[in-house]
This record gives sequence, C-alpha cells and structure tokens, in this order.
Amino acid sequence: ELENIIGSQFEDEEYKEATIEHYFRDALLINPYIKSVDEIKASVEDEKVKVSCIVDTKYGVIYINVE
Repeated sequence: ELENIIGSQFEDEEYKEATIEHYFRDALLINPYIKSVDEIKASVEDEKVKVSCIVDTKYGVIYINVE
C-alpha cells in the first residue's frame, strides 16, 4: 500500500505523510505487546519513506527510526 502512496501524483505531501503515519500506527498496534505508538512522524524524500516514533511496549519504551 505504501508504494501506491509514494508513487502517487498527490501534490499534498501532508496527506501522504499522514496516510503513512496511519498505516505504520495500525501495523504496529496489531502486536499485543505494543501498548501505544506516540510522536510518529513520516516523510517522503526521493521515493524513500522515513518514519520515526516512540513505541510503548509491555517491556518498556522503544525509539524507532526507519528508512
């Protein structure tokens, strides 16, 4: 699904970033050990997606940065 967003002709970068954030949050929250996903930020640069967030798990807090 991300490929469709990244390669889309939408000019509104905020829409792309909000949609990517929504997909990542939903994907992470499927895991029963994850309690919350906070401060999620996404950006698209040169057809690359960058996402950072704070994940609160049953075992503690994790800071995630992926590209």
